[in-house]
Amino acid sequence: RFLPAVDALPTLQAQLAEGDELQARSQRGETIPVSLSLSRLREGGDADYLLNLVDLRARKGAEERFRLVVEASPNAILLVDSLGRIAMVNRQTELLFGYERQLLLGEPVEMLLPSALRGSHVAMRRGYQALPEPRRMGGNRELFGQHREGRMIPLEVGLSPIRSGSETLVQAVIIDISERKAAEHKLREQAEQLLLANRYKSEFLANMSHELRTPLNSILILSDQLRQNLAGNLTEKQAKHADIVHRAGSDLLQLINDVLDLAKVESGRMQLKLEPLNMQDVLVELDASLRPMAELKGLRLHTQLDAGVPRVIHTDRVRLHQILRNLLSNALKFTEQGEVSLTVSWEERLDDGRELLSFSVRDTGIGIDPAQHEQIFQAFQQIDGSTSRRFGGTGLGLAITRQLVLAMDGDISLHSAPGQGSVFSVRLPV
Repeated sequence: RFLPAVDALPTLQAQLAEGDELQARSQRGETIPVSLSLSRLREGGDADYLLNLVDLRARKGAEERFRLVVEASPNAILLVDSLGRIAMVNRQTELLFGYERQLLLGEPVEMLLPSALRGSHVAMRRGYQALPEPRRMGGNRELFGQHREGRMIPLEVGLSPIRSGSETLVQAVIIDISERKAAEHKLREQAEQLLLANRYKSEFLANMSHELRTPLNSILILSDQLRQNLAGNLTEKQAKHADIVHRAGSDLLQLINDVLDLAKVESGRMQLKLEPLNMQDVLVELDASLRPMAELKGLRLHTQLDAGVPRVIHTDRVRLHQILRNLLSNALKFTEQGEVSLTVSWEERLDDGRELLSFSVRDTGIGIDPAQHEQIFQAFQQIDGSTSRRFGGTGLGLAITRQLVLAMDGDISLHSAPGQGSVFSVRLPV
């Protein structure tokens, strides 16, 4: 009632040897997909058969659900058998590679790769079959597929082994990353354009600074001669005006020098000149140049050289002096009462054998909110507009200082809070 007649069993046994799936009939006449193993128990005379019948409806249902999930995937999915032939594809695979499904099934998976990669892919595929495990393909390499029309498609591929009886199939989930690659390329181009524009800006500023300094030097020389009133033919008011011109010119020259230094560092034109120097001499020079400013504001200025610091070190004298002068003058500017100190100490040996020279500039000034620590190291930035009006300055000093420290392979840090003063720490390898 449910299977072919007994006299048809020899034919059925031959069919089963070929792996055919059969259709059985239920008592109610429904067709049921089944798998059947048929063994003959004895030869000659009346034949006895052992039949093992398996209802495939549950498996068929699971396969259909799997097919629906695969078809609904936004990514291309295909199954590859142990011989490297495509056993199943979804609609996204057709759309991605431009092939109809019937043209892909049964074909080597290498047909979806650029011709130059097909030979090496066969070896990689066999290696995966020997050790099948979920993995993401490519690693740090870029992967490409090939569209039917010949264009290259950048891909991300994830592989998963799937057991099917005695065979291991490989499921490949393929993601088209063309849009991501295009976006990355655009970002790289924009970054390169910004770097180029910044370099042009720095070169322009450097050239303009040189052009401005030439006439300004003449103004400074002449105004200095006038304010000294060596001939004695200027009135007190005229000499005072000459002094104002000279001081304004000096301030402008300092600004131009700051812009020039910043432009040099940003454009990569800053050249360091290493030479032996006595750190004690540097401190004496700094004290002599900055003490008048400290005394004018009624501040105490201290410098301290720890005993462990060598008498002679090798570094760029001009840039080191500029870094320390910027930090000290900045501390004096923003301190109304109390003191400003500079401490120089010696730190541990680095892996490359160089030593670290540590500088700590401490003040009892207004302090800086931690949220604004990064901002003050940016060019032309101060805490707010009122700071510039109250204390003056352009906001270039700390930006130049950090750039110089970085150019000397050092680092700079800040510890500060409003009303608690500030501590700027610089470490330089020497």
